[in-house]
Amino acid sequence: MIGFRFMFRKSEGVGKVEAVVVDFDNISRNKSDSLIFFEDEKKQYFCQDGIALYSVGTLVYKDRTFSDALSLIAADLQGGVKLKTVMNNTHGQFCCVITFCNSVFIVTDKLGSFPVYKYENSDEIIISNIFRTVLVPSKLSINYQALAEYVSFDYTFGETLFNEVEILKRGNIYHFSKKIGVTEYCNYIDTITFERYSQIEDIVESSLRIMKGNFRFVEHINNLFCDLTGGFDTRTIVSVIHDTGKKYRCGICGEQNLNETKIAREVARELDCAFETKIKIDSHESFLENLEYNYKCSAGIPIPFHSTELFNYYRTIKKKYDIHICGFAGSQLFDNWLPRLSLFSTKLSPDSMINKTLQFNDIFISSKITEKGFSSKLREKIGSVFNVIGTDRYDHISNFFTLSTFSKYYHGALIGAHNTIMPLYVPFLEADFARLMIETVYGLKNNRNIQRHILHAINRPVSRIMTTHGYDASVHGNNISEINKFKINMRNIQRRIFYSVPMLCKVNSVTKKFNRRRSKAVSLGELQRSFWLEEINTQWMNDMAIFDFIDRKKLSRYFETGFLVPKTKAKLLYINRLVNEFSPVS
Repeated sequence: MIGFRFMFRKSEGVGKVEAVVVDFDNISRNKSDSLIFFEDEKKQYFCQDGIALYSVGTLVYKDRTFSDALSLIAADLQGGVKLKTVMNNTHGQFCCVITFCNSVFIVTDKLGSFPVYKYENSDEIIISNIFRTVLVPSKLSINYQALAEYVSFDYTFGETLFNEVEILKRGNIYHFSKKIGVTEYCNYIDTITFERYSQIEDIVESSLRIMKGNFRFVEHINNLFCDLTGGFDTRTIVSVIHDTGKKYRCGICGEQNLNETKIAREVARELDCAFETKIKIDSHESFLENLEYNYKCSAGIPIPFHSTELFNYYRTIKKKYDIHICGFAGSQLFDNWLPRLSLFSTKLSPDSMINKTLQFNDIFISSKITEKGFSSKLREKIGSVFNVIGTDRYDHISNFFTLSTFSKYYHGALIGAHNTIMPLYVPFLEADFARLMIETVYGLKNNRNIQRHILHAINRPVSRIMTTHGYDASVHGNNISEINKFKINMRNIQRRIFYSVPMLCKVNSVTKKFNRRRSKAVSLGELQRSFWLEEINTQWMNDMAIFDFIDRKKLSRYFETGFLVPKTKAKLLYINRLVNEFSPVS
């Protein structure tokens, strides 16, 4: 398990900074130390001639990772290369801590995909990549806006669940000495040119060049593990790595259905790659153990069912492998994640998103947060995304919006939590790749078109294997039959009509609620998460602290829909535990 906690006392300057190895369960007894690192410090640590470097996550520099990368960074810094220049030549999902010349530098990655948290008051600053180690009991107040976003969408828009704790910005160097400074070393959106790439051949060539270049570090990894499911994203990754000649093993991340396992094994056989057997939680004891780790390491906004399963997965494969390659955010960047919100306009407005895709889950006491107040703040946040990118055109902002919200705080939360167990690398969450996708003409990404072409170009046998959704990956672009093209176009038009006509939207919403009431027994939690159900039933009480801001009557009405009730209860139980431990409820 890998993590750090840094404390800066404003009145005394940085003072003495030291790194100590501690047992994770004893974190609370070591909070007086200025800088704390957990196990694996030799792999993620380098110290020589007055400079010490630590990294969490996966930092890549000059095609090296871990302590090899840190030693190369140290040599360049001691040779006079500016830190800003050095960090511009890094990639990966990481946080790097450097002690040099009586100062401490904390550096975030270019996309901010690896979350790092900061608590600050008048006397001190605490920074950590593990959410719980940055929290100060009885000094935190609940951020009801972020809380409502988490309950409604499973992720938050740039905030944490407490007002006093923030997420460090992407692509920045935080400098701590007698004064505190912040320097931006990378802003990947500064010179973006929309619709720069309009030819599929150019996009495929650029995608392969970027991915192969970023993957050069795997040559120096002894034991490499890659996710391989039945879909497009992981299949593209393993095919690119396979094309480099690197040996690796693969498997499915968490529990999957039999069809997906069958397809993944077929792809592995075609690539002559060893496939790990399915890893799952198979006892209540192992579930409780992973639930406790989930809580301790959580980035503050966990997806309860999913992330508990992933904790078990990473803790298991860590015994054999040095790094894990996964496919987070691939579908969101390669495809069009947000649905088209208007039939007649190319513009995307905050109101259309709030009204049609980001609806408020009204289970809160009105004195704490109302739908009107929630929508007003959310409108400001979405509007700020538009301002940063400089456009409100749907086809221009779609991928950027995904990166600045969904991938950063949903996938980012998972990456941040699970990277404390095993180093994780996500090729799709790289600044150069994200920039390419943002600059690609929107229409070329329909129906996984880019991934189909990549697979067709580098491994045709693999591209011919059907995906979990019944797609032949080798069918792309002009190869799609006229009948299938017609079906795809009609489906898109139908979706856009629904979003364009308010009455149809309401009918669709009522229909969904009716179907939920009729199919209580088939909810995801009740079918697949029996251990969660047992734990929820044991922990759920009517006098919990959350009922100081959750309205019992509204919650009961919501639960009557029968839609993901266990998942919602799991999130509320997690929030209740945080509130009890760290926040005075008012």
